[in-house]
Amino acid sequence: MSKTALLSVYDKTGLAEFARALVELGFDLVSSGGTSKALAAAGIPHRQVQEVTGFPEMMDGRVKTLHPMILGGILANRAVPGHMDDLVTHQIGAIDLVVCNLYPFTVTVASGADWDTCIENIDVGGPTMVRAAAKNHAAVGVVVDPADYPRVVTELRNHGGLLKETCLDLAKKAFAHTAAYDTDIAEWISDGGFRGMLVKLAQKCSYGENAWQTPAGVYSTGRTDPLGFSQFDLIEGAPASYNNWVEVADRQPQTLTHIAAGFERNFGGPPFIAIGTKHGNCCGAAVGDNPAEVIRKMLAGNLKSIHGGLVMTNFAIDSELAEIIRSWNIGNMKRRILDVISAPDFTDEAISILKRKDGKCRFFVNPNLVDVGEAMLDEAPRLRYIRGGFLREPNYTYVLDFNHPEFSWPFGEPELEVRESAVLAWAVGSTSNSNTMTLVRGGQLLGNGVGQQDRVGAAQLALKIAADAGHGFDESGRFLDWYKSPRVVAYSDSFMPFRDAAETLLAAGVWAVIATNGSINDQEVEDVFATTGCLGWLPDSAGRGFFNH
Repeated sequence: MSKTALLSVYDKTGLAEFARALVELGFDLVSSGGTSKALAAAGIPHRQVQEVTGFPEMMDGRVKTLHPMILGGILANRAVPGHMDDLVTHQIGAIDLVVCNLYPFTVTVASGADWDTCIENIDVGGPTMVRAAAKNHAAVGVVVDPADYPRVVTELRNHGGLLKETCLDLAKKAFAHTAAYDTDIAEWISDGGFRGMLVKLAQKCSYGENAWQTPAGVYSTGRTDPLGFSQFDLIEGAPASYNNWVEVADRQPQTLTHIAAGFERNFGGPPFIAIGTKHGNCCGAAVGDNPAEVIRKMLAGNLKSIHGGLVMTNFAIDSELAEIIRSWNIGNMKRRILDVISAPDFTDEAISILKRKDGKCRFFVNPNLVDVGEAMLDEAPRLRYIRGGFLREPNYTYVLDFNHPEFSWPFGEPELEVRESAVLAWAVGSTSNSNTMTLVRGGQLLGNGVGQQDRVGAAQLALKIAADAGHGFDESGRFLDWYKSPRVVAYSDSFMPFRDAAETLLAAGVWAVIATNGSINDQEVEDVFATTGCLGWLPDSAGRGFFNH
């Protein structure tokens, strides 16, 4: 007994080959519209939908498949005698396979098409057939993705039909397909009044932020992104944890791209960059023209905090660099312990040097890291859960630009090395947890005072971290050789409401401060710098930190 497949697809990738295989497997094909034309052009025998329904397509194709002769054949429950009797009574042929994908509504909207064109690209019959077949997946296969054609053909050829688990898998995908489609329509037609997101479980995590938070997992939006988590290939080590992913796929790429974008915008191109993070914030960051020196400076930013941390670079790691990471300046320790290292590439020797027992050090390769820059800033909206809903905001894509008309140096532009350190300080501080004060000298992070409730506390924490990390201070509490190049530069991720934070920084020998203006006491802060030091004002509209909203 022959079987029937209904084919109605907008995406005709692989259609002819798939349809030809179905015919060879004994299927009768039914099709309509553009799909029918494509099958005819390929010389593949089939019937048109109107031959099955006995009713012509009408209303410019709006009505063609919404008919009992089609939907009855899809929805009939083969296990219910009454349903099968109805098929016989009304001379409806059973449909065993539905192959359907939908009008490209999202693509049409993105193209800038007018309202009427977008409305015409809202598929009605397609989602109905897909949902009907998915509902009746115990008897009907449903295929919405051309990538599934080979699997379907193989099973039909080897088993004479689709396996039960395959039909269920295809039904899950089909319902997700129509759900995402309807979500896009609702968001567009309501002008953002309704929003939704359909995501797919990509990896289970043994637990979440804490061991008792189970189950946990990583979900994919399907968005193409060169620095998205799916582009990080785990080549060695245990599966990444929830906390690993927070840093590898969010905090680290944000910081790395902002550093690269800042140097690209102001100095023509990104340098070699290495960052080290712990609990979501930078504890080490460095830039330069020599990878080995950059890694040493990154590690020396805070040799204590980097232990058990995560490292990311925009250059490949070979055995020489791996040996620096593992053993440079480790004191009494046998070796430096890291949880994750991410880079554009690793040599086999580098992995051998750095790997840990039981895969406790994960190695991620993402070749796109070598090209980080302004073009790779994350532009997807950011979401944050709150009880009863979530907050949504644009991503942080501001790039520090010394030539921007709203940026100012009240006391004159400083030398190049100060501006370079200012870019690094801004990039690290603006992608750290607020409130933040960030200290940089000579392309090296000295202290990142994050998560404080006031500017003075953030400044004092940054200075303490710098002191504890061995970035020398004299007896008066100032950085050693504070008046010589390279000079210490600070970044404040928000305005300074009073002069006290500025006074704290200057008293410690900080030479230049970059801060957001907008406080009623801006003039008082400027007065602190009137006779010594350097000040740069970021515009209030663009200078706020990434997590300071």
